[in-house]
Formats: sequence, structure tokens, C-alpha cells
Amino acid sequence: MPIIGAIDDLPAGACDDGMRWLYRYWDDKRGDRYAPARGDIDPLDMPGLLSNIWMMDVTGAPRSDEVPAAPGQMTEAEKPGFRMRLMGTGLVEAFGADLTGATFDAFFKGPGASEIYADYCAVLRTWRPHYAVHSGDWAERGFITYSRLVLPLSDDGLCVDRLIGLTCPMESPRDA
Repeated sequence: MPIIGAIDDLPAGACDDGMRWLYRYWDDKRGDRYAPARGDIDPLDMPGLLSNIWMMDVTGAPRSDEVPAAPGQMTEAEKPGFRMRLMGTGLVEAFGADLTGATFDAFFKGPGASEIYADYCAVLRTWRPHYAVHSGDWAERGFITYSRLVLPLSDDGLCVDRLIGLTCPMESPRDA
């Protein structure tokens, strides 16, 4: 269940209340627009979620009609990039690294990277929230399963230029 259209589309499970709250907050802030602007989002409104919140800049942000359904259809020059702008302290602890400032290619590696990249491109293309559960081996911390909600932000209303997300680790690292 990747793209979600309504709050009821979110499954029950880990971090459910926080994801529902963030979705409602995002939906309220966007009003009649496809997505709220970064300036509409106030971290002081979500102190209980901040440790698991992250934000990414979209570099080379294409208009939604320029993002093909399958990112593999784009040349390297056409692909949007993602750079971590902010990473909550709970995520730094869970994943074993502060990825603030890092590009997608620097922190997502391995077989699941293309699926996660496609998830982010789906948000760019559809302007809709995306929910997923992923697993991976992170920064020598061991295998982690996590749920994640990704929401689009747009400062100009023409393209998604940032992503905000809430990630909730569901399993602790093996060696923590």
C-alpha cells in the first residue's frame, strides 16, 4: 500500500498514532493546495515526533509530469536527487549515523535502494503521501525493519521540492 489518499489508508501498526497525527497536520497545512510549503511546517507543533522526523531537499526537482512512473526510464541527468536536510536524533541513534547533508546515493545502498528511490519519485509524481515498510542493514548496526510515511512539500506550488517523513524503527539492531 504505497500511495495513500486518506488517513484511513494508513495501516494499524508501529508508530500509527504519530503517522496519523503527521498526516492530519500536513493535510491541514496544505489547505486547498496539493502540498504545503516548508514555511507552513513548524517543528514546535510536533515535539513528540521530532526525534523520528526527517526532511530531504529534492535537487533538480522536476515537475510532476516530468517524473516517469518507473525511474529506470530516466537518464542519470534527468533523475531527481535527494539530500538529507534534517534527521531526528532518534533516527541517528537507531540507524547509527547522522545523514544530514548526505545524498541519497551516499546513504541508500544495496538491493532495497532502487525501491526506496522509486517510492520517493512516486511522491514527486503524484503529490500524494506514501507509506511503506522497509528493512535493511544500516551503518553496521544490523538489520532494521521500519515503517515510514513520506509527505510532499512545495514552496512554489509547481513541483515537490522537499519531502518530510516520519520513520519508526520496528526492530532494534542486532548489536545494539
